Amino acid sequence: MTKPDVKIKYSSQEIDNLGFDEDFHLPITEGGGFDGVNIQRINASNMSIKIEYDANDNPIYLGFASPGTAITTALWQIRKLTFDANNNITSMAYANGSPNFDSIWNARDELDYS
Repeated sequence: MTKPDVKIKYSSQEIDNLGFDEDFHLPITEGGGFDGVNIQRINASNMSIKIEYDANDNPIYLGFASPGTAITTALWQIRKLTFDANNNITSMAYANGSPNFDSIWNARDELDYS
């Protein structure tokens, strides 16, 4: 289905029709992520990932950002994992209590997590 050259408003049915893959006979939607500056397609190749491990090789800090983001810029989403005595994850918390991409990877030890 092709869309008209000029149309400002589409019904939800038209949007659904435009998002239907006729080869696979499936509705297709594309995930998007906002890093505080840009909107990007969400897929594995669109995120840089940093991991810091503790003495037991448990990942305690996870950092996500757009590829090429400097570790000294406030464009990272940072998560902190905690573990019990059996090395099972007991909680995950975001830097500054927010899933936003607004933290500095190099300052992860100094941030509050909730």
